[in-house]
Amino acid sequence: METLAEQNGRKRSVPIEKYPVEPAHLHWQPGLFGVRYIMGDVTNRSAGDLDWVKVEFELYNDADDLLGSTSDHLRGFDAGRTWAFKAPVLKHAASRALLMDVTCEYGSIYSPTIGSSLAGAVWRMPLGETALPAKAEAGFQSTLGQFA
Repeated sequence: METLAEQNGRKRSVPIEKYPVEPAHLHWQPGLFGVRYIMGDVTNRSAGDLDWVKVEFELYNDADDLLGSTSDHLRGFDAGRTWAFKAPVLKHAASRALLMDVTCEYGSIYSPTIGSSLAGAVWRMPLGETALPAKAEAGFQSTLGQFA
């Protein structure tokens, strides 16, 4: 097994070129009882099937304080398949999410490009609202760059 060092100091257990994935369409979706979701798609661009895959986001407030994280996972991610993930956001103060990693049984398989260095989504409260809506449609602004 090969070990590669990443810029942020974490070690990579598998080259990302071996199991390329493509995250896209990152957005917020309001849910019931004040729960929100970070949703989007991840496509398995590799030639092989993966036993499982997980997307993980860090959550921040308006002051850029780290509040925690959220994730979603899938068992059985076939080559060429696109997965529509849905990660719950239970931190009411969370206003920004940053895609931190996509992992599989072999380790981390995600590396943001320079163009996606601001990867994430910003929650935008509808005008006139002072609390998170339980069912109402809410606006969002996606800042996830398109991955090449």
